[in-house]
Amino acid sequence: MKNGEIQIRRVIGKEHIKLLMEFNQMLDDEMTALMPAFLRDPSDKPVPPTYWEDIASGTGGFAFIAWDVDHPAGMALIEYGECAHFESLIVLPAYRHQGIGRMLVDRSLEQVRRDGYEFMTLNVLQNNENAESLYTQAGFEGYKKTMAIEL
Repeated sequence: MKNGEIQIRRVIGKEHIKLLMEFNQMLDDEMTALMPAFLRDPSDKPVPPTYWEDIASGTGGFAFIAWDVDHPAGMALIEYGECAHFESLIVLPAYRHQGIGRMLVDRSLEQVRRDGYEFMTLNVLQNNENAESLYTQAGFEGYKKTMAIEL
């Protein structure tokens, strides 16, 4: 770790919404680079107006931020619906390959179980091998494959 021990803290309230949005934009940028060009859509569907407030309040899911003292190192974002869905996971490049992603996944799974969910889904791009390996090690299994073609 850069400065010390990593702490995983749940986002509660509006204080860190801007930080969540910044992490989410970084993840979108990284994922877009991994996608086939014809699937890159800059006009992606808009986020509902209360989305971030719902996550921060715990009504639409939850988010964890990994902190290295007072420096954010990563984020996990879980959405709640019919089942729990692992929407986003990102660790800043300077903090990668240090176990922080696994810490965020493990804490997220613990929280989802505590909240009474028995099933959790996630999407991972086919060529994102590091992410797929992390999720497999955490117990996720493939059950569906989505394919696309430009017409």
